[in-house]
Amino acid sequence: MKSAQPKHDDVGTPVSEISSLSAAQTPIDDGKHVVISPAEKAAYFPDEKICMPVGEGIEVHQSGPNNASRLLPPPIYEVGELPERQYRPPFWKRHLLWIMAGVVILIILIGILVGLVVASHNGRSGQMKPMVVNNTRNSVASSGLFLKDGTWNMHIFSQNTTGGISLQVALDGNSFNPPQKVPLTIMPKIGSPMAATAEQDEATGVVMINLFYLSGEHNITMSAITCASGSAKCNTISNCLLPTNIPVNEYTGLSAVNVNDSEDWRVYYHDN
Repeated sequence: MKSAQPKHDDVGTPVSEISSLSAAQTPIDDGKHVVISPAEKAAYFPDEKICMPVGEGIEVHQSGPNNASRLLPPPIYEVGELPERQYRPPFWKRHLLWIMAGVVILIILIGILVGLVVASHNGRSGQMKPMVVNNTRNSVASSGLFLKDGTWNMHIFSQNTTGGISLQVALDGNSFNPPQKVPLTIMPKIGSPMAATAEQDEATGVVMINLFYLSGEHNITMSAITCASGSAKCNTISNCLLPTNIPVNEYTGLSAVNVNDSEDWRVYYHDN
């Protein structure tokens, strides 16, 4: 075991010396000697034991049961009812009267419009003439020729609503005699197109008229009519069907012409 020998400094003051310092020791300089003291252990100090500097004029109160009575009680709030929320009805209830008025006005306008349309339709229906089944353009035909004495002789055929055919003759080409019914054994189709040709017999002066029309299922039919010279009275001498190699179209028209002076004729139609 070794002992520490005191040493003297330059002025002769003894100096204590420790060979080594541990990490748990802290040197403290007191101004004269260097001494080694153990490190201070950590200590816990509660808040009430911490010394706080107090200025002049400040009164310090110690905590205790007497001080607890000095604390102010918690505030007391009055219990009151919340105001009721105002009820707001939906849009259609708030404007129900306006909506009903708009609907009534709309119904009135629609009624007026419907009344005007119906009245206009009835007015037009009252002014319209009864529908005629036949087509007047296709159901009219005419023929004419110059007689030997140079007089223009003219004939007009027309079909009525029941399908019958009438003939009017103008001996002078200007004034027509009252219509006369053409006797037929083959009834024409209602609304049938018609065509006619006329010529005069050189020996007797009789006017011979050929009338063409449609009958049955679009059959071309011919009626041969004769009128005495200078007379508007005419008679049917023949009524027959004309054969066609190609069927006749449902909406065809008819056109007929004389061929030179050979007392011949031709009929034109529209086929399928």
